[in-house]
Amino acid sequence: MTDQMYRQPKDAMLGGVCRGLSQYFRVDATLVRILFLLFGVLTGFGILVYLALWIILPVPGESPATSRGERVQDVAETLTDRAAALGSEVQQVARHPLMVPAAAVTLIAFGAVLLLHNLGVRWMWWANPGTLWPALPILVGLAFLWRWIRGAS
Repeated sequence: MTDQMYRQPKDAMLGGVCRGLSQYFRVDATLVRILFLLFGVLTGFGILVYLALWIILPVPGESPATSRGERVQDVAETLTDRAAALGSEVQQVARHPLMVPAAAVTLIAFGAVLLLHNLGVRWMWWANPGTLWPALPILVGLAFLWRWIRGAS
């Protein structure tokens, strides 16, 4: 382990906190990112911890006199820029000619399955929310993987 914990904005996906923590604890940055994501999704507290570390942790070579106010402003500017970039990417995906029909058919099918289950259709025993909700992150993950594979070829 190193003596000092820093943010690493050069290799950052957002603020460099996870990269800095991974270097400090000598673990893979992807593992730290996954842990922050899980902690943030499950408790909501992970997001606050990340933002606090983003403000508190210095960048290597940064003057110690850099004020917290300047860091907060940097965090706000970075988040605004990332949100704008994400918004433009979402708009590009939404413009795909099959996006709206695919989303509509998926939602209709999902709703029909839950409705049939609630009406007591016997062969729909598996269609309860406790069984179907875990399928949502699996489907989102498969969609990302499919998009990545299509982009790689």
